[in-house]
Amino acid sequence: LMENSSHPPPVKPLFVRRELLQVPMTLGPIAWFASRLSASPFTARFSPLDFGASGNGQTDDTRAVQLAADAAMRSGGTLWIPPDYVFGISQNIFIRNSVKSVAGPGTLRILPSAVHGCAIVGAGRASGNKENLSDCVFKDFVFDTNHRPSLGLYFQNAQRCGAVNVKVLNATASGIGILFKSFAAGGEPGRENFARGCMVERDRAQQLRGSAGIA
Repeated sequence: LMENSSHPPPVKPLFVRRELLQVPMTLGPIAWFASRLSASPFTARFSPLDFGASGNGQTDDTRAVQLAADAAMRSGGTLWIPPDYVFGISQNIFIRNSVKSVAGPGTLRILPSAVHGCAIVGAGRASGNKENLSDCVFKDFVFDTNHRPSLGLYFQNAQRCGAVNVKVLNATASGIGILFKSFAAGGEPGRENFARGCMVERDRAQQLRGSAGIA
């Protein structure tokens, strides 16, 4: 049933996050849209761009990345690292239980201003959280340690978590690219974790030895 009117009723606008409107010139519209769905089509996605990040690789976007991670925790969603952006960080980013994934294909990079090493931490009880991280996948993004003595991905007492197609760049001899570790103070030890298709690229100026790489 339609009413005759010269003024049709207003249409409520759809909510579209900012990064959805920024189509990379290197991708066609169909390929770009498919890439947006590839992270996890059935969960909410939160980009650091939603929280004021610049993504230029030089500005400190630590706060925005952590806010996006916390929003993903509250909704049981994904921390989304969109393509063609590099988010600079100067502190650890904590991924807490209920986050389903951290997904790219964008880049996180440790800034030269970082006082200590930084990592993407699958945080558990060992770092003061109520629960250990479980059922979470880190996938399809780049973590650039930027020649800093730092871990890349660091899982604490994680359960059924993994890293898939993640690249850790410029790892040094004093850092491990991907680490799964269990602490006595962390409660139940980590189990059923995995790493597939990942790459840890060493800093060309240093030699990685022993456990450096994936442990």
